[in-house]
Amino acid sequence: MKKFLFLLLVSISICLTANAYEDAETGLVFSISNGNATILNSSGTTDAVTTNYTESIIVIPKTVTDKDDPSVTGTVTAIGAYAFYNCKTMEEITLPSTLTTIGVEAFRNTNNLRKVHIASIESYLGISMDKEYASPTRVGVNNVIGLYIDDQLITDLVIPEGITETKAYSFAGNSSLKSVKLPSTLKTINDFSFFGCTNIESVDLANVETIKQYAF
Repeated sequence: MKKFLFLLLVSISICLTANAYEDAETGLVFSISNGNATILNSSGTTDAVTTNYTESIIVIPKTVTDKDDPSVTGTVTAIGAYAFYNCKTMEEITLPSTLTTIGVEAFRNTNNLRKVHIASIESYLGISMDKEYASPTRVGVNNVIGLYIDDQLITDLVIPEGITETKAYSFAGNSSLKSVKLPSTLKTINDFSFFGCTNIESVDLANVETIKQYAF
């Protein structure tokens, strides 16, 4: 009976491992579900283990393709929990415009991260972040970090018209922000949206109806 259970556990483990693939161009490990890809930690899981990604500059593409099987491909919509956990070598990361979710603790202890490249403010504000260290700028509470568009540091943030809320943790720890201009359409600033943005000098809240806990 014990031997049977051991073989069963091994079989399950193999099946789970088989669901992780390595991108042909970037070497990032990912899983696929219904054509959508999730970036995993280097061991191919979402467990709280130190990742072994060693690059200083990481570019997450819009699509990933398995290096061994080109038919396994998908659009990157998520960064999984603990994907870059304890990744001390990473200094820059590029997030694709297709990204919609970042899992818990994905960027915890990425203490040398300084630049987060994004496609646009609109696409960035479309990302749901699962608690504080899902935010790539959260480590900026103790370090200088910022968002970049076209390799230009954003110090004066302008959120475009049509945006109705800031997502929780979106700009948390972004120590490069000096001013924030909100659109007339923005009514809600969610939890921890600008928490730790210690260098913000001005923001007009005239049209905002709801400011949630620790928003600033």
